[in-house]
Amino acid sequence: MKVRLTVDLTSYNPYFTKDAVGESTMHEYHRDNQPWRTYVDVRIEGKTLPVGLEGVECLDEDYIRMKKLEKKIEEKELVRQLKEADTVIHAVGPAGGNKGIYVTYPWEERPELVASDNQKCTEILELCIKKKVKVTQIQYKDLYSR
Repeated sequence: MKVRLTVDLTSYNPYFTKDAVGESTMHEYHRDNQPWRTYVDVRIEGKTLPVGLEGVECLDEDYIRMKKLEKKIEEKELVRQLKEADTVIHAVGPAGGNKGIYVTYPWEERPELVASDNQKCTEILELCIKKKVKVTQIQYKDLYSR
């Protein structure tokens, strides 16, 4: 499918300029040395480079619709998980920064981590407000002493 680069990668290959159009299967993967980053292979003028997912805009309408549907399904599942939990916990550090979103269930001994990434924590907190899910904020150091 057709993709457009949203980043300039000419330091790796002169064809990989910002806004260059190429092809990709949009098959996402992680590299062993960078498990926090998602890549797709992009092919331009017969050359292929791994490009961070945030650096690629897919131009295929079917793929875009499919990704929107996947996101909706994931959000519904997350809301179900949050509403089923006994407690939704927002663990914060000493300065108030996000340390994670956790849920507790009666059948589990320890809180289960839902998200630790700052952006994902913020999205979940906004979703909790929108869906009227009660969130308990505690210091991260007190998380396992409950």
